[in-house]
Amino acid sequence: MENRHEKTTIEFSMNEQGKTTDISIYLARLNSLIREKSLSQSELERITGIRQATISDYTKGKSIPSAERFFLLSSALGVSMDYLWGVSDIPIQATDTANIQESEWQQRAQTAEQKLKHLKSLLADVGSDIESLGGTVGKLLKFISE
Repeated sequence: MENRHEKTTIEFSMNEQGKTTDISIYLARLNSLIREKSLSQSELERITGIRQATISDYTKGKSIPSAERFFLLSSALGVSMDYLWGVSDIPIQATDTANIQESEWQQRAQTAEQKLKHLKSLLADVGSDIESLGGTVGKLLKFISE
């Protein structure tokens, strides 16, 4: 019978400060945060949508989460991805989008739609001459800084 699970190769990486980060920091922080939050792997599955068996593999270092799943884990544990991976020693809280009310999401969507409409109108003003293009670039820069 073939083993369908491939052995994961763990590589070392350098953070911005040139500090070596290895899997042991991530594993220690992941397991510590799960204990600190008093979460079972089943509860973490419910929060993140990541299967409990997969979470178990992550906690044992048998596999490494994808970037998307890493984000889900760090958000569920209330820390930044950098902290969880060991790039930073500051456990900056991740943004908790789960607690945002529907009305706030609607407001954010409405604001985004308004900005997109405005951006489209700015782009529609781009003419074939350089003066028009220069004016539009200025408007775009002002828009981006808002």
